[in-house]
Amino acid sequence: MKKKKMTLKDQIKSLSLVKKIIGVVVICVFVGACAGFAYYQVNKDSYGVKVKNSSSKIVTGDITVTKQDYFDYLLKTYGADNVVTDALNEIAEKEVKENDAFKKELKTQKETYASYSSDGLDAYAKESGYEDADDFVENYLKPMVRLDMLVDNYIEKHLDSLIDKYDVCSFKMITVEKESTALKIIDKATTEEKFDKYMAKDDYKDNAEDVGIVTKNSTSLDSNLVKKLSKISASKDGIYKKAIKLSDDTYAVVYVYDHAHKDTDSYVSTLSSDTDIQEYVKGVYLKKYNFTVYSKKLKKEIKATYSNYID
Repeated sequence: MKKKKMTLKDQIKSLSLVKKIIGVVVICVFVGACAGFAYYQVNKDSYGVKVKNSSSKIVTGDITVTKQDYFDYLLKTYGADNVVTDALNEIAEKEVKENDAFKKELKTQKETYASYSSDGLDAYAKESGYEDADDFVENYLKPMVRLDMLVDNYIEKHLDSLIDKYDVCSFKMITVEKESTALKIIDKATTEEKFDKYMAKDDYKDNAEDVGIVTKNSTSLDSNLVKKLSKISASKDGIYKKAIKLSDDTYAVVYVYDHAHKDTDSYVSTLSSDTDIQEYVKGVYLKKYNFTVYSKKLKKEIKATYSNYID
């Protein structure tokens, strides 16, 4: 069974809590014994994880635990999701500045989370396992905002190429029972105004919609529409010249608009909410910073969930 991916927010929260738990375990059981057992590093050269002196014993007696044993325990507990999130958090700290845009978004998030509790942000933070609001902001909200902005900033800079890569487009659609009816609309609805009039007619209004911005990953689209999306996205504003037979044997008439992608903010928002595009962008940054995993077990686990993160 394929492992379910954690959401971005779940990853950050899990990472924060696990770090606290591991810190307690190290203090209580392995004080001084585990020094140098593993390292994490993010810089222009590499980000790495590996075990040093893996056979060295850190606990002896009736049961012997080696550094490798403890690393395997951390791998099972800490997991690929959190290791990757840890790396991305460090990268985001380098890439995303705490400028006015960052502060504005952080303020919005603080207000949002404060509304989740009648007693405000501090109470919500403590209910979620954090010491107080400051701890919650530093270890959850700030990393979350940085990661969101890391993705958004990349999309803004590479919007045109991502639109081509993911067949992004905006269209309206009327669904009809017969191909002949679809062809009639295609022949008559030569402008957006005329198409809108067809959408408003009693015969069609129940099966007409402004689909809005979609990508080839949009789960709401009929599978046959997805297959045609590369051609639809390449079309200029206007009626798409062919009736598209859908999987239920009905026919779609499509009107493409905003081919020039003038509504930039809406396109960035749509793309940044697409999970596949998020993963692609994160993969770009991890490769930019030469993300490397030396542990075979950890590498295998990461590749199973995030195949584009590691070569």
